[in-house]
Amino acid sequence: MDEALARLVDRIAQAVADGRLAPSRARTLAGYLLLGAAGVPQGARRTTYELERECRELGLIASLSADADRRVDVATVLDECLAP
Repeated sequence: MDEALARLVDRIAQAVADGRLAPSRARTLAGYLLLGAAGVPQGARRTTYELERECRELGLIASLSADADRRVDVATVLDECLAP
């Protein structure tokens, strides 16, 4: 297992052990990060935002899927945040 993947597994395991993450959600987040790192589409934008937020809150996002080339359309994000 490579180092980044080992760190990810350790962080997820610790979050489960601490009760901050249910095992079923741990599988969801691990799958999201692994498939995202491989470039597999992750579904609806809202789902992706929710998964990214949860990963950031748990300190997982930088473990495997950090992408220096990622660009964010701020106008779109603001529009979605301000929509009723």
